[in-house]
Amino acid sequence: MRSLFVILGLLVSLGLHAVQADEIPAEFKPSIEKSLAWLVQQQNKDGSWPDVWKQTDVACTGAAGLALLMEGSTAAKGKYSQNIKSAVDWMVQNCRKGKDDGLLHARLVRTDNMIGQSYAVLFLAGAYTREEKSDVKDFNARLTRVRRREMEEVLKRAVQFIVRAQAANGGWSPTFRQDGKDLDDAVSTLQQILALRAAQQAGIDVPKETIEKAFGYLEKMTTPRGGMPFSSLKAGKDGNERPGLTIAAFASTYGSDQIKADLLKKWLKYCEYTTGIDLPGIQTQDRFHLAVAAHGLGDDGWAKLVDKRQPMLVWSRDRGKLLNRFKSVGGTTHKGWNPNPVFGTAMNLIALQLDNDYLPVFRMKRNW
Repeated sequence: MRSLFVILGLLVSLGLHAVQADEIPAEFKPSIEKSLAWLVQQQNKDGSWPDVWKQTDVACTGAAGLALLMEGSTAAKGKYSQNIKSAVDWMVQNCRKGKDDGLLHARLVRTDNMIGQSYAVLFLAGAYTREEKSDVKDFNARLTRVRRREMEEVLKRAVQFIVRAQAANGGWSPTFRQDGKDLDDAVSTLQQILALRAAQQAGIDVPKETIEKAFGYLEKMTTPRGGMPFSSLKAGKDGNERPGLTIAAFASTYGSDQIKADLLKKWLKYCEYTTGIDLPGIQTQDRFHLAVAAHGLGDDGWAKLVDKRQPMLVWSRDRGKLLNRFKSVGGTTHKGWNPNPVFGTAMNLIALQLDNDYLPVFRMKRNW
């Protein structure tokens, strides 16, 4: 019996599938299989994925890699192991040194580099977490250990790049701080928070003060009504809230031990009247964050946090409506995301595979 507990403990420490997950509903499985097959067909020979202009893109590569990890494959095992391994290798090879040390980028132009950085760190942290530790001496095990060391080294540098990019007020913008500019917006900040949390869960050191400043930024941004505006120019002012950003704030932070429960409650109470499942005109990215939040809450989270007899979000009850918009008939869909079908398909797959619970950063919290 003792050996069984030891094995279970090792599985948890490795980030493997040791938690009980809900079964993905059968109605979504054909769409998932077709979309995964389409996605791997789009991968470049060097391991990256292209943007809409067929140029190598870090954000698309990170999102596509995440979608494959959500299926359950790792860089060492599974149906898509070779695709994940190739993407990891590409990321490792494209981590810059020198002035931009830690930046994961494929182009000379630094436009929107923090967007790609967040998806790259999310993917690498997920791949690193899913790698199995082993003392076995065979060739494949040695390769795995080498890959883990490479990922760890790149993740540490990539995290430090994000830390250096943080604005003085605790937020982030789409581009690195430069030329005396110190800008911020909630979208970029939430992306970097999620990436840093994934790195933390992978065992990578993230300065405590960086997370504290980021969460302090979100607290100052939140209005008395509980909503989240776009940037600190409208911080704390009623009437400037964006419902999609408010549910995204919950989706990006709910699993952290450093986020205040009262702030989570405040965001949910605001979303109760502004972010309904059937609300007409809701954007695809907002629906994605709503799905991540609902999955994170599970069946009990909303009732316990908001204290309602009729909770707005109950995963087992609402996931059909939430996820139906992410299904694809032909294997690819990108409407509502951006012009890039690779990115859109990857994000749809992440949503559809939430019940697999493979990656800690998207895992359901069961102890509200």
